[in-house]
Amino acid sequence: MKGQLAIRFLIIIVAVTIAAARPALADEGWVIDSFEARIEVTQDGTLQITESIAADFGGLSKHGIFRDIPVVYEFGDKLNRVYDLEVRSVTDGGGRSLKHEISREGSYLRVKIGDPNVTISGAQTYRITYAVRHALNGFADHDELYWNVNGQWPVRTERTSATVTVPGDGIREVTCYQGRQGSREACRFESAAHSATFSSTRALPEGQQLTVVVAMAKGLVPEPQPKLERQPRELEEFFEASPVTIGGGLVVLVASLVLLASTWWRFGRDRRYTTIYYLTDNPNEETRPLFAGDPIVIEYEPPEKLRPGQLGLILDESADTLDVTATAVDLAVRGYVIIREVKDEGYLGGMFGKRDWEMTRTAKGDADLLDYERTMLRGLFASGSPVMLSQLKNKFYTYLKDAKQELYRDAMKRRWFIMRPDLARVLWFAVAIVVMAVGVAGASFLGLYLGAGLIAAPLAPAGLLLVALARWMPKRTARGREVMRRALGFRQYVATAETSRHRLNEATNLFAEYLPYAIVFRCVDKWARAFQGLDVSATTQTWYTGGSPVMATQFSRDLQDFSSAVSSTVVSTPGGSGGSGFGGGGGAGGGGGGGGGGSW
Repeated sequence: MKGQLAIRFLIIIVAVTIAAARPALADEGWVIDSFEARIEVTQDGTLQITESIAADFGGLSKHGIFRDIPVVYEFGDKLNRVYDLEVRSVTDGGGRSLKHEISREGSYLRVKIGDPNVTISGAQTYRITYAVRHALNGFADHDELYWNVNGQWPVRTERTSATVTVPGDGIREVTCYQGRQGSREACRFESAAHSATFSSTRALPEGQQLTVVVAMAKGLVPEPQPKLERQPRELEEFFEASPVTIGGGLVVLVASLVLLASTWWRFGRDRRYTTIYYLTDNPNEETRPLFAGDPIVIEYEPPEKLRPGQLGLILDESADTLDVTATAVDLAVRGYVIIREVKDEGYLGGMFGKRDWEMTRTAKGDADLLDYERTMLRGLFASGSPVMLSQLKNKFYTYLKDAKQELYRDAMKRRWFIMRPDLARVLWFAVAIVVMAVGVAGASFLGLYLGAGLIAAPLAPAGLLLVALARWMPKRTARGREVMRRALGFRQYVATAETSRHRLNEATNLFAEYLPYAIVFRCVDKWARAFQGLDVSATTQTWYTGGSPVMATQFSRDLQDFSSAVSSTVVSTPGGSGGSGFGGGGGAGGGGGGGGGGSW
């Protein structure tokens, strides 16, 4: 019993598999009663073809049929043979025009007949008239029509026939085939000097077709010339290596590198004074020579009494978060803000308590502040005073953007740069994107049509190099270069102050005053070590309380924690919401024409 069940189950599986494996051609329920083609070879070699298709849909509701006619054939390894096909008319059996659409479906031209708003059933006749050029084949002793009459349809065709006429009495030989692709099964034909008729000897099931061959005398039509087009190249064929492509690519590569270098040489190098301007009052300028060094003289105070954010910008050409963080501390040092460290109880005696900082606005007026500093103050205390640093999360970012813009504007007012550094970077980044796009588009175009993508390909990496170079394209004026040189001298003093500790023992007030500069110079630890062992509370307790800022090194660690918290807070933005999604010669079908069709 179990064995019988297993056999039955196996039979069902096999039947389902066979049904699933049937060709997509299957379109049961209707039939083609007849497919008749009249093919006229005109004196210029054009084929004038009229197909009459009598379909019977029975009780099915359909809109009509579609006819697919191949117009592109492979011709060797790299070429396609192309037919120029023009549909002249689409009518019913009585000659009345029918609604239709013509579209290109891969290598086929599709004629879709019918109205999507109208359904039909029963017997219907469709007549398609079209012209085909470049379809004849030329040989040494004859010219030839080799044509698939009906193509492969998804339903049975009861009768298939064709009539071929040629100019004059030029037919020399005819034959025909029927059946599936490659079949050499003979069909029925009759031939005269001017015309030949062909018909199938049986009904042609789905996928089978009728193919006719007519040999004509030379000279009846102009010498047939196939229309050939190169096949679309595979990707690896886009970059064919040849002396021309390799040489051209090298030329473009070298030219790109030279152009990049000359671009930086012309637009990226700073201007500078020919002497130490602030010592000589000599305003003569020059473009900074390549590899030229600047004489760095230690400065013991900020040049021109500039603020930390300003020096940060002139040094790295960027108004960044570090400049804003240093400004927050600088405002406290100068008496505009009081910072109080707060730690919750946590557990284990407060060892793991969470730290926060309360900031209070003092009564000191802001008339002496720069625009970006006022924006900082407004942002810190937009919701009132005092305020916890943690409360500024996801709120301060708008003020951060404004403060950076004002810092750039301040630099331009002082004539430190030829162009605003952020705009210069954006400009050259955009140029780099254009260069890369031209490289990709040029390589694609030359590769597709000529296989010469190697010629334009170097432009893409050249664009990438320009992306990297964009960071260095902001150009300082001679005045800006001079301020930078002096800022480097002051940075050297702050970074090496620990080597002169004995001079600072009596100048503990400098610890707090220059601490914001140490932040922007990224040398807080070095600056603190210059005051190691000294009590700096007198210079810090007026603006920072709540921690244990007694010794310089201890205080510097507390302040670096505060600076890190400020940096993460001021850049935080509200998050958005979203979801996830997942998204041997002749045979049936061997000639031109054919294709097939279906119903819809």
